[in-house]
Amino acid sequence: PLAGKILNCEIFNCNVMITGSNVGVSYADGEPYVARVYVSGLVGESYSSIIRNCTVTLNDSTLQAKAYDVSTGAMYANFVVGGIIGFSHPGSDNTNSIGQIGNQVINCKVISINTSQRDVLIGSLRNGEEVVVGGLVGCTFNNFVAKNCFVNIVNGNIVAEKTGTTDHNSTYGTTAGGLVGRLEHTGEIYNCSVNGDCLNIIAKSPENSTYAGGVVGVDMGPYHRDVITINKF
Repeated sequence: PLAGKILNCEIFNCNVMITGSNVGVSYADGEPYVARVYVSGLVGESYSSIIRNCTVTLNDSTLQAKAYDVSTGAMYANFVVGGIIGFSHPGSDNTNSIGQIGNQVINCKVISINTSQRDVLIGSLRNGEEVVVGGLVGCTFNNFVAKNCFVNIVNGNIVAEKTGTTDHNSTYGTTAGGLVGRLEHTGEIYNCSVNGDCLNIIAKSPENSTYAGGVVGVDMGPYHRDVITINKF
């Protein structure tokens, strides 16, 4: 990956190629609890930045965030995995500055080619809060824009899973999407595509809030649903 966290940055014309590797984190049972993990092929978490003309290529490789138990109560999401960005932070708060630009992902590609079926993007917990996985971006918040982007996966799975049985019901759920795992509040997705040859998009959990979608796992816009647009696919 290129960067763990960026703020007010511009990233142009960058390519990341990963071959025969598992990239991310995997916490063993009994390790200290962690609050949040953001994994991506390019940028783990991003604030008010532009990413343009970038490609992440995974050849028989996996982007992963795995753990047994994580601390609960963290806002937004705990384990997030995305092809270009893991977690896209808000460009504004929920009720103000609707026109303010958040993160923009333009003319970017995520390509995964595998010789046999495998998990190419996976977030997995036994117990804890949210797990969110998306082919392009895991989780996005206010004022996010994606234009002219492309996800192509051959013999691959996008997986968000919670494997344990628990009485704790997470606020936002376990979510997987071909393009974006969770699109929340305000945003625009324009002229993007998801292609797959033996592509599986899987969300599974013992809890009630479990979502999977070919483009977006779940669209949540309690404040500004009328200004979320998904078009020209």
